Amino acid sequence: LLAWSLLTSLSAFAGSYTELLILRTGVGIGEAVLGPAAYSLIIDFFEPHKRGRATGAYYIAMSVGSGASLLLGGLLLSQIPVTGLNLGGFLNLEPWRLLFLFAGLPGLFACLLMLTMREPTRRGAVANNVASIRDFLIYVWSNKGLLVRISASGTLAAMAGYGAGAWAPTLLQRNFGLSPASTAWPIGTAMIIGSIAGTALSGAISDRMIKRGDLNARTRPMLFGFITYVPAAAFGLMGSPMLAVLGFGLLLFSVAMVQSATPLALQEAVPANMRGQIIALQYLILALVGIGLGPTLIGVITDSVFKSGDMLGWSIFTVAVPVALIGLLVCGFGLTEA
Repeated sequence: LLAWSLLTSLSAFAGSYTELLILRTGVGIGEAVLGPAAYSLIIDFFEPHKRGRATGAYYIAMSVGSGASLLLGGLLLSQIPVTGLNLGGFLNLEPWRLLFLFAGLPGLFACLLMLTMREPTRRGAVANNVASIRDFLIYVWSNKGLLVRISASGTLAAMAGYGAGAWAPTLLQRNFGLSPASTAWPIGTAMIIGSIAGTALSGAISDRMIKRGDLNARTRPMLFGFITYVPAAAFGLMGSPMLAVLGFGLLLFSVAMVQSATPLALQEAVPANMRGQIIALQYLILALVGIGLGPTLIGVITDSVFKSGDMLGWSIFTVAVPVALIGLLVCGFGLTEA
C-alpha cells in the first residue's frame, strides 16, 4: 500500500514516457500483492455462509474507489486551470500531473489502518504446511476442468468490463460531444451504482444457496451475470447519453456479479494452503487477458476493422457479445464446486 501510493504520486514528476512507464509498472506490482492476501484473509475471518457478502463488501469497496476516482478526477479537472498549477518556484504541474499527485495521497493515510489488523487463524490449514509451487501446479492440473471454467468466467467478465470501462468516457465524448470533465460524473456514478448492486446481489445469492447446500452456490451468480450482460453490451449504440450511461451501469452490474463470485469460488475449490497461490494465478491471468487485452482489442478493432473513431460503440459491442456468449456457454455446462 505504501509502495503503490508513493509511486502513484511520484508519477506526477515523470520527465519522460520511460519514467512514467516504470513508475506505473511499480504501481501494478504493488497493487498485485493486495488481492491474493485480501481474499485469503476473508476466507479465514468469515464463516462459509457469510463469505459471499464479505467478499462482496470488499469488491464493492474497489468498485466505489474506481467510480470515486472518476468523480473526484472530474471535479479536480474542472477546478484546475488548463495551464496547470504553480506550486511555487519552478514547479508548475499540468492538470494530469496534479491528478497523479493527489491520487496517491489517500493511500498514505490508509497505511495507518493496516496497524489495526490482526492475523486470523487459518481455517482448514495445518501449521507450517505451505504448498510448494510444484504441488500447487500439480493440483491445478489435476482439477483443471473446474478451475479453468471458474477462471475463464471471471477473466471474460474482466475483459469485457475493463474494455468497456476504459473506452466509456471516450465514447460519450465522441458520440455526444461531452467534455472530458463532464463524462466523469455519469460514468463514475454508473460504475458505483452498477457495481454495488451486482456485487450485493451476487453475495446474497451465493450465501443463501450455501445455506441450502447447493454445490453451485458460489458459481450460480456468474450465470445470472452473463445473462444480463447480453443486452447491456449495446450501451455504446444508444442514441442518447442517458441511455448509454444506463446501459453502461447495467454492464457493470453484470460484470460485478461474475467477478465478485470468482475469487471465492476458486478459493473454496482448493486446499487451504493454496488459497493465496490460486488467487495470485487468477490475478496474473486477469492482468494479461482481462485488463491488458480488453481495452487493447477494442482499440484495435476500431482502428483496423471499422477504421473510424466514430464506430467505437460497435467495437465495444463486437467484443462484448462473443464474451457474453462464451461466458454463458462455460457456465451452462455447470460450475459445480464438488
